[in-house]
Amino acid sequence: MSPNVYEKLSNGDVYTTVNTTEGAIGYVGIGFITPWVKVLTINNITANVANVLSKTYPLSRDLYFVTKGNATGNALEFIHYLQSMEGQAFVTEEGFVPVPDYQTVTYDSSGKQLTGTLTISGSTTVDPIVEKAKDAFMQIYPGLTITVTAPGSGAGITAVSQGKADLAMSSRD
Repeated sequence: MSPNVYEKLSNGDVYTTVNTTEGAIGYVGIGFITPWVKVLTINNITANVANVLSKTYPLSRDLYFVTKGNATGNALEFIHYLQSMEGQAFVTEEGFVPVPDYQTVTYDSSGKQLTGTLTISGSTTVDPIVEKAKDAFMQIYPGLTITVTAPGSGAGITAVSQGKADLAMSSRD
């Protein structure tokens, strides 16, 4: 590797390095675009939500939740909530790309009484979205306590595989 190449393990670190290092180029999630970080046009196509959703912008990645086995209980309900209009509002608010057709799905909490805990760990990219969704979800279910930590995608996936977290947030597949 060239001595002029810096490997960073999170979008936040890439953002900071690009923002403070003249001539630096980095790859971050679309939610990290600010007036201080220029977006590269590729083949005359600009990175924006519409172009990512239409798959005309050639460089994008999905955000994921990872569970050990099939998601159930509180974890499954939280995933359903994030995939709904209500949850996707947080995705849009943070500047990221919502899932296609989310406008057609409303979260239905009627008749559900979630209690206990939900532990979520992982991606620093996904963290701001999940933090906002967590607060709103706990208002719907006051008997549920959600804990979120963001040590990175790999650490979150490891925590789920070791039974230390129910859900891992990941910005890589």
